[in-house]
Amino acid sequence: MILSSLLGAIQQATGIAPQAYMTEKAGKPAITYSFYRATDNGAVATYRLQTRVFGKTQEQAIEVEQKITDSLVTLGDSTKFGCSISSNGGGALIDANTNTPQVLTYFDVVAKH
Repeated sequence: MILSSLLGAIQQATGIAPQAYMTEKAGKPAITYSFYRATDNGAVATYRLQTRVFGKTQEQAIEVEQKITDSLVTLGDSTKFGCSISSNGGGALIDANTNTPQVLTYFDVVAKH
């Protein structure tokens, strides 16, 4: 339920359907993701969402990443999908083989049971 809500928000904000782990859309804007539970103490579970944005240019990749961040991150006591979501690192790179700019972002998603 949480993952489908997160992916829906990403697609709504960017117009790009996220793909798990890899994409075959060379030369086109694309988003891949991984999602896993990092901790769960029975009362609160923390999940890690990693997004990787591929763009035609570095500027385009950064713009798409900013839309994702704006659509997911919560501030203060606010929640989305019953979760508190924070951005926790990432970076930018250019794939040496394809010369494709990429932006990685890590999100911590905290959900109460």
